Parts: sequence; structure tokens; C-alpha cells
Amino acid sequence: MQALKGKRYGNWRCTSKNCRKTQGYLCGTFFQETHLELKKIFELSYFWARRYGKYEELEFETGISRPAICDWLNFFRDICAEYFIRNPIQIGGEGIVCELDETIVVRRKYERGRIPVKNSVWLLGGVERGISHEKCFLAVIEGKRSAENMIPMIQQYINPGSVIHTDLWKSYNSIPSLPQNYTHFSVNHSTHFLNPSDPNIHTQNIESLWSSYKRKFRHQAGNNSNTYETYFPEFLWRKRFGDISNVFYNFWLH
Repeated sequence: MQALKGKRYGNWRCTSKNCRKTQGYLCGTFFQETHLELKKIFELSYFWARRYGKYEELEFETGISRPAICDWLNFFRDICAEYFIRNPIQIGGEGIVCELDETIVVRRKYERGRIPVKNSVWLLGGVERGISHEKCFLAVIEGKRSAENMIPMIQQYINPGSVIHTDLWKSYNSIPSLPQNYTHFSVNHSTHFLNPSDPNIHTQNIESLWSSYKRKFRHQAGNNSNTYETYFPEFLWRKRFGDISNVFYNFWLH
């Protein structure tokens, strides 16, 4: 290939006498269809990675229009999602404690009133207990919170031999009989936050994760539950790679 100067970023030209085709530098890259200058994209990605500013501030700092900013932030979330497609999440392992819990994301029309069932979305989440809680997953429960729907999710996301802590929801009852050789403990949240027979049996870390996700979700999406899945990958990616000193590097590495 031979490098050629172009109007914007230059081109590559095949040096074969039988070909001589040219192709832009950006062809086949993340930037292929962009009309923005690359330096503007990197500038916006830096602000996004470091969580600087609201839309109005991003418009002012970058000179990029609000619709374009919305599009590019969605592209950045797509990069986070692509990482987890290539690297499926699994937590736990032999003797490692994993906490499981469900929560509901709802949408209120005009931000008030009763919540229609059809606007309620149940999520299943898990976190691996350890020094940090960066190893975690969130997933949509398709349909009811039945064992039929939830057990396959547990088998997908939690490694064999794990020690699983849950509340008393009936769909968890069959966990000990699964072929993955899980150990299961539960806590009755209607009477205790911790299991009275062993205070190490609890689900406080996953509940903390839910609180963190919902704060982030409300900040970004308001009450629109239709976008709940859009923010999963970014939230999980930041939990794992969002250390402020490395987040920008990690983002473009992925």
C-alpha cells in the first residue's frame, strides 16, 4: 500500500499494477462515516469518559451540536456494549460468594400516578463479593420472575461452584439442585438485613449496586424505562474500567 495525500485525511493506494485502487485512511474504522473532525471526536470522548459537563456544557466546550453529541454518546455506549459481546460476563467460581437480587425499573407517565404493569421492567443482577465490586452483571428478566426464566440466567452468568446469597424469592429455591454445584444461602428481608445465624450472609452489595445504577439511570434517562438497556453496558464498563486515571485510555483501547 502507498500513502497518498487527500483533502482531509489522505488515502491508501494499492501498489499492484493490476489494481491501483485507492481507499481512505478511515475506511473500515470507527470514524469511517463521520463528518466531524477527529480532534473534536477525541475531545468529546475525553469529556464523556471523565464525566465532564452536561449537554449544554459539552456543546459550549466542543462546538458540536446537541443532536450530534447525542449520536456520539450512543456510539461510545456501543463500544462498551461491543466489549461485553466479545467478553461475556461471568462472575464467581469455586467457593466465591456472589450476591443476587432483582429490582424493577418503571416509567411513570408525566412522572406521576400509578405504574402500569406493562411499563415495569424486572432486572436480575449479581455481584461478586471481594475487595472491589467491579465484577457484576445486570440483565433483563424476560417475562415473569419465575424459576423458568431466572435459573437459566443464573447458570449463564455465575460460574460453577459459587456460593450464592439471595433473598427468599421462591424462584431461587432450586439453586442447590442445579448441576453447577452451587451453594445457596438466603436472608429474610422482611425481618433482617443480615442472616441472624451468620451476618456474612446478606445481599447488601448488590442492593448498593442497584442504587448506584438507578441514580445513574435517572440522571441520564429520566423516567423513560424504554432506554433501560441502553445504559447497562456503559454502567458495567465503568464499574470495571472507569478508574479516573485510566478511563480515557481504556475506552480507546477497547
